[in-house]
Amino acid sequence: TSLPPSFTLLLPKLLPPRLPSALVVRPHLMQQLDAALDSKLTLLVAPAGFGKTTVVVQWMNEHRTQGRLGPVAWVSLDNGDNDLFRFWRSIITAFQTFQKDLGQTALAFLAQALHPPFASPSMETALTFLLNDIAQHVQKGLLVLDDYHAIKEPTVHETLTFFLDHLPPTISVLVMARAEPLHLPLLRWRARGDISELHATALRFSPEETAAFVRQTFPAQLSDAALKQIDTLAKAGGGASASV
Repeated sequence: TSLPPSFTLLLPKLLPPRLPSALVVRPHLMQQLDAALDSKLTLLVAPAGFGKTTVVVQWMNEHRTQGRLGPVAWVSLDNGDNDLFRFWRSIITAFQTFQKDLGQTALAFLAQALHPPFASPSMETALTFLLNDIAQHVQKGLLVLDDYHAIKEPTVHETLTFFLDHLPPTISVLVMARAEPLHLPLLRWRARGDISELHATALRFSPEETAAFVRQTFPAQLSDAALKQIDTLAKAGGGASASV
């Protein structure tokens, strides 16, 4: 069964965004991400403006340069991804960066589920085929879901829970959001040790990082007192970051 034209994906959503030109090297934060991403699920939660996406892309680029990064499936989410089929088609298509035909059987079941009558087992069957494909063909990989706070649809949360509960150990998932995704079973995953978490406090600039960022951004030389005042104001306003 073929997918309708309205089901066409915006492929740039499956690519990491470009990094800004002014970046601060943050080795301590890179090390924290290294440790976190040893877990099945890493949750990176901070308000807008804390540089969640920038930090993760910076980490990816550093590891790719050093030859330490396996394949990455990236999905930038938005309100339109509250459609269950669009959400999973995006993820399956992103996984095809690991292997060209990965998830084809799962996509076929998704296409069938688009036609009434829709039965919920079809979705579980599709995800089972996807999980089996990943287990058989992917030796190492990372799935990144950016802006997960855009997801409000309960069935998306439910199916992602099923997917994460049965995820092969060769895959890690990184979820970035502006608030904790309360519809996911975070307490259960915490109790099992399946989840690592980084919050706004980890993303805040140190005084030295604030100074480095300001010196890169503004051509005028600022005094140490002015830099200290900027750092204080940034922290009072919620935090400082390399980018949005």
